[in-house]
Amino acid sequence: MGQATLMYGIGATKAGTSWLYRYLASHPECAMPPVKELHYFNTDTPEALELQMDRLARHAVTTDEGGIVGGRRYRVLEEASEMLTAPRDGDAAYLEYLMGQAAQARLVGDITPAYSMLPAKTFERMSKLAQTTRFIYLIRDPVARLWSNVRMVALRKEKAKTDYAGVSNRIMDRTLRKSDHRALKRSNYKATLEALEAAVPAASRLVLFFEELFTEKTVRRICDFLGLSYVPGDFSFRVNEGPALALDDDRRASAQQLLRDQYEAVAQRFGHLPEAWQRNMVGV
Repeated sequence: MGQATLMYGIGATKAGTSWLYRYLASHPECAMPPVKELHYFNTDTPEALELQMDRLARHAVTTDEGGIVGGRRYRVLEEASEMLTAPRDGDAAYLEYLMGQAAQARLVGDITPAYSMLPAKTFERMSKLAQTTRFIYLIRDPVARLWSNVRMVALRKEKAKTDYAGVSNRIMDRTLRKSDHRALKRSNYKATLEALEAAVPAASRLVLFFEELFTEKTVRRICDFLGLSYVPGDFSFRVNEGPALALDDDRRASAQQLLRDQYEAVAQRFGHLPEAWQRNMVGV
């Protein structure tokens, strides 16, 4: 067997990347790293690297990602930390970290949603790291994704325990007032699609809609694209799904207008858009 395929999973927050990670981690032909978000390609500054090291430290205390228990969890996080702090000439440590776990697996991967903000030159570098590389980009209806992201942030606030709706709406208002807000940058589909198209061959990239992700048809597309045998997906759960809260009409209309260019960019590229996208496009 030759070198395993190297797969990158990118996408905005709340677009299904956690579900994709769990699906591939459970697939018998894959060897996914125990840590979902490696943040290798976007930790090229001391500040960004320190943030990721802090994130790994919190994982060691608060999570059991991938079924890691006890001392093994700490060793896994140490291995990821060593990889991130190793010299980055040629990305040898990163490739060794992933391929070293492959054994007889057909695929290894790095699913880090924040990679969606990387420039084309970095995507090109990523695409050349292995004999075969694949990119899966998950996108979700812009308004629904933003509102879900906002609610996730709200849940981290102490006041949300007694005023979840109020905190969520205030964060949404601040986001709508600041067009350069980070939550919006994480779902700049137009920029990501342009960067991917400039750097990655069409046969090596697959764009999927969150609204169509949890279906047998899409899982078969994923397996075919990655060169894997088909294994059914578990659609009975949603990872990190927060409490339901409706977005009022006025804020929805403002979000539709603010995200207008994202709807247009995706519509220009795909002949078919999920129903949720079409409904929100009515207000654009």
